[in-house]
Amino acid sequence: MPDFSLPVPPQPPKVPQWRRPHFWLQGLVGTLLGGGLMFLALRAVQSFSAWEALALCFALPVILWLQILMHEAGHAVAGYLSGQRLLAFGVGPLRLERQGDGWVLRWSRSINAIAGFVLMLPRSDSPGRSSSTIYLLGGPLANLLVAALSMPWAVAEMQVGSALELALPSIVAGTGLLIGVINLVPFMVGGWSTDGRQVLRLWQGSDEARAMMFLRQLGALSATGTRPRDWPMSSLKSLRLEALPQAVADALAQCWIYKAIDEQRPDRPEVVGAARTLANGFWGGADATRPSKALLLSRWLIEMGGNLEEARAWAALAEGGIVDQSAELAALRALIAFRHGNLVEAQRHLKEAAALRDRVQQGAALIMFDDDLVTLQAQLNGRR
Repeated sequence: MPDFSLPVPPQPPKVPQWRRPHFWLQGLVGTLLGGGLMFLALRAVQSFSAWEALALCFALPVILWLQILMHEAGHAVAGYLSGQRLLAFGVGPLRLERQGDGWVLRWSRSINAIAGFVLMLPRSDSPGRSSSTIYLLGGPLANLLVAALSMPWAVAEMQVGSALELALPSIVAGTGLLIGVINLVPFMVGGWSTDGRQVLRLWQGSDEARAMMFLRQLGALSATGTRPRDWPMSSLKSLRLEALPQAVADALAQCWIYKAIDEQRPDRPEVVGAARTLANGFWGGADATRPSKALLLSRWLIEMGGNLEEARAWAALAEGGIVDQSAELAALRALIAFRHGNLVEAQRHLKEAAALRDRVQQGAALIMFDDDLVTLQAQLNGRR
């Protein structure tokens, strides 16, 4: 199907922030957090010396950063204790990612709307609700624990501490309490659900919760080496996909496309429909999920024998994201160059992809990546 087309949709004009519902919600959260910190600071600053006031200005962002770190660490510890495997951990631009049998710490640009994240997968291919609940509650409970431990410290400093020594534990307790409580309130903002909303939907037994559990099952299967062509996608037939939030529906659509590519049957009508739906809603999803969607749509378009310039345009949007996919992107660029007939460029990108192999997650992703490199190298050798 050489004339198949799937262009990148035009980016819609930006809606003024004040017209977005999450703008007001974020404003409320920011007001509560900032106002609480300011109240505590103003109460204490009256008796501050100049150096103490300066020290507090530096301490405030550090405290917030540490609270985010504790939140994500709480998720990671709770997930580990409930039988899950840590793949990646990030706070701001700082990332800790599993690579092969080890770990790598890297600095990357921050992801819009995400202060921190934890990526974990269940070790079992049939994760239960209890395991997911423990993982989800680990983050806010860690913040609440920090708040609880800081309160006795604050009380003790009231007796003998200086003004700065009194303010710091009060601010730590206040920020921990606020972040913990807000994350337990069930709401969605910017395409992301709070921990409280996810727990609520999980125990309501909704289609959204069933889909999320299914996606975690596929993640576990993939981590153990089960290729997409062997994923049990038939169990999705009972789900009402139209009732799902866009983030969940997009993730399921990606699974269908991965499976079709691995089966070498990308032209099935339901897969074409899934790809078009994913492309049409591309700009409406969360910023952090767009690079993985763009990478997949570019690859699928190539498998369809479609427009190579459109495939290149999709690939240009595949930079960044939650996890490092630089190796897969280099392999994709090698494939595009090969289809264009530029063998020198294809070989260069293929060599780059091979050098980045350690960045590919172990399991099915690495198996497929190796297959792609071997196949493309054989094709390059055959064209010389």
